[in-house]
Amino acid sequence: METVQKETKFAPAERLDEAAIYRQSRLILDQELLSELYEAVMNAVVIVNEYRQIVYCNQHFALLTGSDNPVEIYGMRIGEAVGCVHSDEEEGGCGTAEACAVCGAANAILDGQQGRLRVREASIRKQDGSQDINIELKASPLQQNGESFVILAINDINDRFRRQALERIFFHDLMNTASGLKMLSEQIADNCGDATIAPFRDRLQNGVSYLMEEIREQRSLLAAETEALELSPKPCRSIRLLEDLAGFYRNFEMAEEKEIVIEEDSENIAFKTDPALVFRVIGNMVKNALEASGPGQRVAMACSRAEDGLLFSVHNPAYMPRKVQLQIFHRSFTTKAAGRGLGTYSMKLLTEHYLMGRIWFSSTRKNGTCFRLWLPFAPDACR
Repeated sequence: METVQKETKFAPAERLDEAAIYRQSRLILDQELLSELYEAVMNAVVIVNEYRQIVYCNQHFALLTGSDNPVEIYGMRIGEAVGCVHSDEEEGGCGTAEACAVCGAANAILDGQQGRLRVREASIRKQDGSQDINIELKASPLQQNGESFVILAINDINDRFRRQALERIFFHDLMNTASGLKMLSEQIADNCGDATIAPFRDRLQNGVSYLMEEIREQRSLLAAETEALELSPKPCRSIRLLEDLAGFYRNFEMAEEKEIVIEEDSENIAFKTDPALVFRVIGNMVKNALEASGPGQRVAMACSRAEDGLLFSVHNPAYMPRKVQLQIFHRSFTTKAAGRGLGTYSMKLLTEHYLMGRIWFSSTRKNGTCFRLWLPFAPDACR
């Protein structure tokens, strides 16, 4: 077995010669069951030796590189196989350029060699100027006949990157449009005293305000699902938060002929949290309560101290059937139109994964439905 010595600015540059690569690839391919399993999975699978050279890849990875023959790729490194712009900057090839120090693919392999099971993302710019390759890699160490290898399970996440870029553009443009409508509605309110159009003016303002909050909520949900949501903890008071919620939702059509109240025994508690997220969680409780209530019925909000934290609740007199209760926090479950089932799901996601709290509910024919949100007092409760 011979290795070729080269200079490097990051990972070791040594390589095995062609004969050694062939021997190692046969070592993998002779394990017939393993190779059949690797071809059966939906991921691209690559096995590299201790010099980061490919000794096996399945058809999914070959297609990612533009090849229809995996054997042609054996002996290359990941960046060389996919045509990375940095793969020939140094004589040692992929992994030896300065930019390789921040490459997710190179670092995933080094993780695997050291026994660390981590998932990394890599955005690879191609030499031919075609579309970048965005992949997610998970590396696992493998011992075969006393030799060390790393198995890489690779997901093509180009579609995710494109979707996220489009979502950012969409929300940015949509919010700009809504902000323009809000400014227009405010100008109408300031400059038009005609009592005959006052109801329409007020509805326009309320509708724009509701639209902007819905946009912010959907943007927060998408960020939360991808763990990209950043919190802004601030000191706030529980009664003020409930007053803001009541004032906001009283203006909307769903609240017509219904009453939104704050229970008299509620406590005005000072605490630290991200008020925008708490507003969205309790706001969803209020929306659901209003939609479930009929004319003349009351939606009651409350807050009190409980278990080294504070407890918010929103009650309405309607009863949820048991089959609805069993699915209430499931993503996309809804009793409304298709595609509108994210409210209760987002409540649980934001509460448990970001606000470090708990959320639950009870619903009986006698007492109606009550959603409860518990939040910790600790100043560092938000992650």
